[in-house]
Amino acid sequence: MVLAASLCGCDSNGGAVGVDREGFNFSSAQGNFITTTVQVENRFFYILNRTDNNVSGLYAVTGEEGHDHTHGRIMAQEDDHDHDHEGEEHEDEGLELESLDGSPYLFGAANLVDLGVESSGRYFFILDSSGNLSSYEIDGIRGFLNLKSTIPTGVANPRRIAVSPDGRGVGVLGDSVSIHGVSSDGVLDASGSTQANTQGWVDLDLNGVNGVATTSTGAVGFQWIPGSQLFPQFNVTLPGGSRGEAIYVGDHIYVVNQGAASVSQLTQSGNSEITLEQTFALPAELTAPVQIESIEDGEELVVADADSLSRLVIEPNELHEEVTVPITRVPNRLFAVPESEVLLVGHSTGEGTTQVILHEGELEIMDEPGPGGQGAFGFGFAERSGTITQTVNL
Repeated sequence: MVLAASLCGCDSNGGAVGVDREGFNFSSAQGNFITTTVQVENRFFYILNRTDNNVSGLYAVTGEEGHDHTHGRIMAQEDDHDHDHEGEEHEDEGLELESLDGSPYLFGAANLVDLGVESSGRYFFILDSSGNLSSYEIDGIRGFLNLKSTIPTGVANPRRIAVSPDGRGVGVLGDSVSIHGVSSDGVLDASGSTQANTQGWVDLDLNGVNGVATTSTGAVGFQWIPGSQLFPQFNVTLPGGSRGEAIYVGDHIYVVNQGAASVSQLTQSGNSEITLEQTFALPAELTAPVQIESIEDGEELVVADADSLSRLVIEPNELHEEVTVPITRVPNRLFAVPESEVLLVGHSTGEGTTQVILHEGELEIMDEPGPGGQGAFGFGFAERSGTITQTVNL
């Protein structure tokens, strides 16, 4: 309160005069009360634990001066603050995380399959084994999940979801595909854009109204419109007879060719047509790569097979290997934590995730299990801001 009083002007009768200081607002109608309004920024993580059939909700503690471990980073007096959060994570120790109230979260009797969060961090999506897709709004202060809608997608044997970065759509991949629009208030469109008989599709990713999927023969580009089939569709044949994941990175799509131990770079036009640009051989340690993730703002990739991780720099005519390291548990998903030097690796079995520290040109595997419960698979990240108001009796 001494600090509050020093920042607050007073009128001739001793009452407080409202002062706005970059997110702080102190005001009082009477001399013996003061109201404090603070805008804060929080970073929430959500990890789907398939074996435990729940979701871990976690809050990233930054540890910086002026940071409130309950409510997040105070968004005030930031003129000299590096918003890239450099140094917030504890070097060589991974992320410092705290469980959110109520975590782990349960979502009914059906088995959970996958989750995702759209890029603004406002909406959370979760898919269950019955093919039901639900949307939740993420509370900006506590990270609570407030249900907005639940729809049956009609997809049998669902296995993955894909969320468009612009938040316009959420796709479900299983024996068929169904992609659903999302309204501005987080409600899912019950009418999906569909494609039947996709048992051979391996992975799905969305970028606005365009999308891409990997298949045994290569990749297919498409557009989606609620209530219609995926159309037009364009197929590209790629090396090898099996495929891993696909990912949009900048102006390109990168597809993992599991059977050929390579990564293909594709471009996609506005009408969804995909074109093969070039294919890069991967390091010899990656004999059957599957997972892929972008790091360093899309300038580098991490690719994984059953027992190795490789860090690769994207250059005009090659993927340059920086380092390849062994990993003790089989990966099933890679997740680069935004604004940090941490890569989380999910696993079908065992406790928690593997945390990998992304020092410059390095991959450092942490010894202790990272966040999550049993069978960590899906990941979501939300950076949200909110306002806290408190009235104090002086």
